[in-house]
Amino acid sequence: MATLQDLLSLDQPYLGNPNISAQGAKTAIRPIQTPEAYNSWTSLLNTTLSNFLDSVQNSRNLDRQTFGDPKRPLHVTDQNALSKLIENTMNGPMSFAPMGMTAWHGSPHTFNKFDMSKIGTGKGAQAYGHKLYLAENPEVAKEYKEALSTYKTTLNGEPLNPSHPLFSEGMSIAANGYKKALKQAEDALKSGFVNPEYAQKQIDNIKSLKGAKIEQSKQGNLYKVDLPDEHIEKMLDWDKPLSQQHPDVQKAIQKTKALLPQNAMDDLGGDLSLLYGKDITPKDFLNTWESLTGSVGSGEAALAKHGVPGIKYLDETSRQAGQGTRNFVIFDPNIAKIEERNSVPIPQDPHQPNYLDDLHTMLGLKSKDFDISDVYSPTYLGDLHSFLSTQPKE
Repeated sequence: MATLQDLLSLDQPYLGNPNISAQGAKTAIRPIQTPEAYNSWTSLLNTTLSNFLDSVQNSRNLDRQTFGDPKRPLHVTDQNALSKLIENTMNGPMSFAPMGMTAWHGSPHTFNKFDMSKIGTGKGAQAYGHKLYLAENPEVAKEYKEALSTYKTTLNGEPLNPSHPLFSEGMSIAANGYKKALKQAEDALKSGFVNPEYAQKQIDNIKSLKGAKIEQSKQGNLYKVDLPDEHIEKMLDWDKPLSQQHPDVQKAIQKTKALLPQNAMDDLGGDLSLLYGKDITPKDFLNTWESLTGSVGSGEAALAKHGVPGIKYLDETSRQAGQGTRNFVIFDPNIAKIEERNSVPIPQDPHQPNYLDDLHTMLGLKSKDFDISDVYSPTYLGDLHSFLSTQPKE
């Protein structure tokens, strides 16, 4: 039977974005025209429906087994049947199991996709591994954003940079307010400890800024990220020794032995249990790897090479309680998809019908910038590129 991916490849002309072609010209959705495509789609849909109906019937049978006492309808009479019923409900065709976890990332930088070349200056000095940090709790990610972000000062709406002739006076007003900034400059002149010409010039400059709009705002972004469950369960659990890790993680750990440098056995005194013993913690494992190789993040790289997607650990609040929300250290940025930046959708799939609307929202485009009403115009993409090229770089 054809898989869904087979069908997507087979019927590509009919499943592309109906709104966009190479230059924004409108294209129509056409019906499935080839017998091969029609038969494959029909087969897939019939099989899916059949599986669903079988699942419903199986659930009914399990329901009768689970609650088999008509006098006590809510009393479980068969524990095994109950377990199977729960499993079918969570993993069947109408599964309620989540497809992925919503995670969060706080950063001073603006981007649409994660870039590992920017990693290395995170909060906590990468204390739980050297890669990309995500948080299950959005408040944790907000703390990261605040801790890593810097203030941006503007004068009448324009950036106040060190090269600006009124930079010093503007920053003084931004920090203290106009009256206090002026008083400090006047006191400096009266003190006699500063050059009187310089002090007077500073007073004059501050007075020239009276009524100016000087604002300070902290720059930073909060990213909403989709993190698939299949990767979470196969992450190295920071809070468990090597012997209690997921079976796939334990296999990957053993495979890293082949990647150790030649001097490893000598440095370990011939005792590999110092690195691979059952009671060794992930922290000790990664730190020892780093010591043996002399390379930061070498342990993470070795695990990633053998299929471990990252590290998971309880966040600071949950760690005190021993349970709760977690943070994640991701080795491969491609497994985490950014969905929003500061609550604005990030358009990443041009095959989605609402791609251009999301793009306009993300860029903050309005009709006054240029005509965004007719995305089918042959000049649309050219107009968009021209507009973006005139915008100031962050």
